[in-house]
Amino acid sequence: MVKPWDEAMKKVVAASPQAFVDWVCPGGRFIELVATELPKKTEEPLFSDTCLAVEMDGQLGILNLEFQSREDPEMGQRLLEYALRISRQDPQHRPVSSCVIYVRKVSKIAQPPFGWDYPAGHEVLRYRYGSIELAELDPSLFLDADQAGLFPLLPLTKGGATRLMTERMLSSLGSAGRTELVPIGTLLASLAFGKENATEQEWLTRKVKEMYDLLEETPVYQFMTKDAHEKGLEKGLEKGLEKGRKEGLEEGVETLRQAILGIVRERFPKMVRLARKQVAVVDDLATLGQLVVKISVAQTMAEAKGLLLAIDEDEEEEE
Repeated sequence: MVKPWDEAMKKVVAASPQAFVDWVCPGGRFIELVATELPKKTEEPLFSDTCLAVEMDGQLGILNLEFQSREDPEMGQRLLEYALRISRQDPQHRPVSSCVIYVRKVSKIAQPPFGWDYPAGHEVLRYRYGSIELAELDPSLFLDADQAGLFPLLPLTKGGATRLMTERMLSSLGSAGRTELVPIGTLLASLAFGKENATEQEWLTRKVKEMYDLLEETPVYQFMTKDAHEKGLEKGLEKGLEKGRKEGLEEGVETLRQAILGIVRERFPKMVRLARKQVAVVDDLATLGQLVVKISVAQTMAEAKGLLLAIDEDEEEEE
């Protein structure tokens, strides 16, 4: 089952892959994302978190990033198994470099390298991999590097699970023009605060609501929504007016619907059926975008249910 931490981190990497390559593999150039489902002969497939094809000094390779939120004494062996399977299934059989990123404080970490020693002191294997503990990193590492794609990680850094750092993350993303990362940054802040910290979660919910309320009033937001609509129409002219218009707009709508269902499936699995029914009647990009953020930071099932049921009220008001 996909975990919230894994899903959130995958989205951050997918949004700014070169930023992660620069951080974990300095000097590398991102080429493409690589499929992460690894075939397994028995039981279910193995899933590596994120794989990035890279080019470095004229050589091709694959960077495997594994995100971990808890202790795993077999981490080294697991990464070795992933690396072998990834390279074997890759059509080009590119070599694999692995790095585990601990997204929160873990008391006991299996330190690299992973090794097998045969009796009598014979070394059989030494597998070297990267290991990063975000909770031990100073936030200035990302801020000073001016890597906006890494700003969503700020709440996960040393002392970062605070209102001050969350506000700095949000403002930094805005200043860098990366507002599309605000929802995922907010989700990571929510995970960093912890579901038991009701006070901070309530503050975060209010903060997000304030941001979207203010955004809707700005000329820039109104221009962007108008521009998106016009682009949908333009695409429609290329493919046949009505058909193309629907395809241009519906593609974005369906993506947001699936994002909402994915969040509900992980956080409130008993409400998936309700969520599917409710989002199916919404075809407004702005409404769905706001719902992604609000569902992400909802504290209880009752709160999430209220957000979903409110869709019906909004639809009635529009009519």
